[in-house]
Amino acid sequence: MPRLEADNASVPKNKPLKDVVAANALAVRKAKRMSQPAVAAAAKVKGRPIDQTSVGRIERGDFPATVDSLEALAAGLGLEPWQLLHPALDAENPGALGADLAPDEAEMLKAYRGSSSRWKLALRHMAALHEDNEQEEVASGVNILMASILGRRPYPVEKMGPGWQPPQKKAHAVHQAGGRYEAKAKK
Repeated sequence: MPRLEADNASVPKNKPLKDVVAANALAVRKAKRMSQPAVAAAAKVKGRPIDQTSVGRIERGDFPATVDSLEALAAGLGLEPWQLLHPALDAENPGALGADLAPDEAEMLKAYRGSSSRWKLALRHMAALHEDNEQEEVASGVNILMASILGRRPYPVEKMGPGWQPPQKKAHAVHQAGGRYEAKAKK
């Protein structure tokens, strides 16, 4: 589950969507220094007309946005409709997915987006590991493999953070058999 940044910690967890849309639309419009007529005009240019009074009523939360008005409002603000539904939208940088991510998570997302499709597949596989021991074994192997490919020393364990300790070993080990790795139960 993504962690919220400190400035987003005050976002109510069960805030009605019409209130989320209202707050986001108003915040983004003000951040972009646009008037309500300017939002309506920009939406019309993009083929998603909405009148100024509807923009104001949505921003005030007078009525919930329909799917069509949400699309038009988002178009007028230069957003995708889903962004107006995000409870922790960063009004100053609304195009950035991950306003609710911790800095290390945002860094990882940026690196993931710049990766090749094969590397993305490997990352998704590694992220799907849920057992601490599985994660530790794969991370250790990747660390050694990457070091050998790049001609560097493996990433030092000391840099894993204060108080880091490897998880307790489970009752299985990995061994190489015929050029592939298989899980083997310990006796």
